[in-house]
Amino acid sequence: PKWNGRLCVFGWCARSSSACVRRMPDIVSHHDLMPEEDSLVGQWVLVDGQVVADSAERRIDWLVSQRLKRVATDGSGWDILYRDPQDNRLWECTYLESGLHGGGPRELRVATWERASEHYGYRIA
Repeated sequence: PKWNGRLCVFGWCARSSSACVRRMPDIVSHHDLMPEEDSLVGQWVLVDGQVVADSAERRIDWLVSQRLKRVATDGSGWDILYRDPQDNRLWECTYLESGLHGGGPRELRVATWERASEHYGYRIA
């Protein structure tokens, strides 16, 4: 396959960066969050000698870039709070393996209003 670039936590990396995770072509289309979903956990996996983002990580990337609305960031800049415009649920995006380059794969999970207020200082306008 021909790669257009590499997926990093902060977007597209330079082609010379060997530590970035390659983007795999999508086999199925992404879909919006379902009412019964409360967590997505991404992984980086080894495929043909390359570290690639799994389908959950690619879906998280799609959701935070195409569907969810960014509403707050914590003091460290690593934890990001999003709102789903379809049902107004809050979603928290965190990095479970922060010791890895770029913070590692992400987890996207429902956040309570209390958590949003305490951790992000988020208030309903």
